[in-house]
Amino acid sequence: MQRMIKFELKRSFKNRLFLISLLISLALVTWYSIERIPYCVQLNSEFLNDENLMGFFEISYTNWIGSHNIYLQQNIFYMAIPILATLPFGSSFYDDINRGYARNVCVRAKKKYYLVAKYIAVFVSGGCVVAIPMVLSFLISSIFLPTMLPEHLIHLLTYILRISGLIYFMCNRYYIHRYIFLSHFCFRE
Repeated sequence: MQRMIKFELKRSFKNRLFLISLLISLALVTWYSIERIPYCVQLNSEFLNDENLMGFFEISYTNWIGSHNIYLQQNIFYMAIPILATLPFGSSFYDDINRGYARNVCVRAKKKYYLVAKYIAVFVSGGCVVAIPMVLSFLISSIFLPTMLPEHLIHLLTYILRISGLIYFMCNRYYIHRYIFLSHFCFRE
């Protein structure tokens, strides 16, 4: 069972569709970062020099690709998540059946083990295609923007509107344990 899982994971991560999906996700993150981060740095410098009295301090928690869906890149990313997550290894089961690979594996091992290994590989590869760019986006915004305690009213509405179910009770945790909240948010998507 473990050998089968390792083999399926290796197949999923060495797949060229995984690389294509990851590159598309990273391109969206790069586009967002190039367009948004310099503007936020400029707003922060204006705020610190008292040139922008009506604004607020831009921080990394509210300016990564997963923070809200106001900007074009964020909307594209959220709309493309289902496609990007299934593209890497989603069609492999169909290919395995058509090529006779699944029948060959099921002769040597139980069908249940093969399906569980396939499920785990599809889940992990799709999750990595979505989570890696989100984590990278947060790291990029943390490099250029300050990581400080968020103001209670800034962007809270966008979190409350987007968050449903299990994460809704974690809204208060956003201001106490921000990294736990963000990691849970990244891997939930």
